[in-house]
Amino acid sequence: MTPKTCAALLLCSAGSLTAAADQVPDWSNETLTGDWNGLRSGMYRHGAHLEAGYKLDLAGNAAGGLATGARVQGMLEVKLKVDGDILAGWPDSSAYFHLLGNLGGKPNASLVGSFMGINNAEAKVNGVKLFHAWVQKTFWDKKASVLVGLYPIDSEFYLTDASAVFLHPALGMAAEVAQPARNSYPPAVRRRCHDHRRNRLQARRSAPRR
Repeated sequence: MTPKTCAALLLCSAGSLTAAADQVPDWSNETLTGDWNGLRSGMYRHGAHLEAGYKLDLAGNAAGGLATGARVQGMLEVKLKVDGDILAGWPDSSAYFHLLGNLGGKPNASLVGSFMGINNAEAKVNGVKLFHAWVQKTFWDKKASVLVGLYPIDSEFYLTDASAVFLHPALGMAAEVAQPARNSYPPAVRRRCHDHRRNRLQARRSAPRR
């Protein structure tokens, strides 16, 4: 799904991305590229947590579909988490930005022709797009929060454990939500009853594709 609109969300008992500045991760042991000569630790202490990753898939079609063959598809991800209290002196606030860059041979579009696609790295048009861009403010000892910005619904409301295990998109966002209409993200409410169980309510408004 490609988010195209902004929305405001009221999230009850929402988690925060706020990180404690005195608990700097061990970049050298936990990441491939390390601490960048101290740059990552310095950014983290000032309230900014930067991550980057690259996914490369080789997919082939042996029979049927549109054509036989193989294609390479890649996706670059850059994520920035910001602690508003540390960086700007705004208590109980955070921000998150997630940039996606898709490139490659589009194996589904050129070889398979599947309605749901064959992986989550392929986009209709290769290029760079902003996937997340939001600011969140928590209240009452993090019992409630307000989030405003660009926010994909399947990052929290339509998330299943199975979608993290398999490559095929059919186990993620359902086709009746992802495919038939233009993406939109209206206000939503979530209430957490206790630590292990949550009740969620989400309303969605769509406009027909043209």
